[in-house]
Amino acid sequence: MLEHTNRLPAKARSFVHARPHHAAVDRVSAPQRQLLAIRLRKLNAAKWFPSAAAATEARLRLFAFPHAGGGVSAFANWQEQLPADVGLIPVRYPGRESRTNEPLLASMEELVRSAADAIGPLLNRPFAFFGHSMGAAVAFELARYLRRHGKPAPSALFVAGARAPRYRLNWKPPAKPSESEFLAELRRLEGVPEEVLENEELTRILLPVLAADTALYRNYVYHDEPPLECSIYVYGGASDPNVAREHLESWRTHSKLETTVKMFEGGHFFLQSNREQFLAELACAITARKLL
Repeated sequence: MLEHTNRLPAKARSFVHARPHHAAVDRVSAPQRQLLAIRLRKLNAAKWFPSAAAATEARLRLFAFPHAGGGVSAFANWQEQLPADVGLIPVRYPGRESRTNEPLLASMEELVRSAADAIGPLLNRPFAFFGHSMGAAVAFELARYLRRHGKPAPSALFVAGARAPRYRLNWKPPAKPSESEFLAELRRLEGVPEEVLENEELTRILLPVLAADTALYRNYVYHDEPPLECSIYVYGGASDPNVAREHLESWRTHSKLETTVKMFEGGHFFLQSNREQFLAELACAITARKLL
């Protein structure tokens, strides 16, 4: 063996002699590897759910999934209007806020799978999901993913401003809109302040994330599975141009338990324009249904 090694080129010999350094990794004990894996999972969870540490002792963890282009900031100041025993944990998708150096995710499947990997260490207490618009679909699909993989299930699903997923059965995604069509749709939904859309520099920063998220949601296709075994609470804006009452009522087909639908004044972003009334209703639903 030594004679064979000596006949190798210098670079190859250096590689062979360097192998003992790699062998040191192999000598790490199984408990040490397990501890390292746990630490890495906690670090990943902290990236996705940066406020989770503050909800360690909460009786109910409420994971919140934002609309397309949104992040943790979409739920700013919500915690103060929720019951004291509820720990609000907004999700931070890759590609925004403190994760701008990470690539944006391209499909609902990839987003849900990645979120499921991150959320695992945080499911050791009762929890519920809330999602707005695209976030409602993410929360719904994450609940189904956890069920398929034998993981804990949410005690309730809260959704706002979103059509029932069954409307995406056999869905044929429409063509990608032009930039002008895309901007017109943003104005129609009133989710981005006009002064931001009029600012070319801010628009250049905002559009890539919004475009990636809306493409992900536009291409989302629902696949039929049995209904969830948790209650669903559905909220909508009375003047939402995209989501009508009938779209909200159809969420009933996705739960074996009770589904409640409530409308608020406002459009697609009634959560912002009518925030206090909505959060009061959300808090009431959590306490009245004894989720705590």
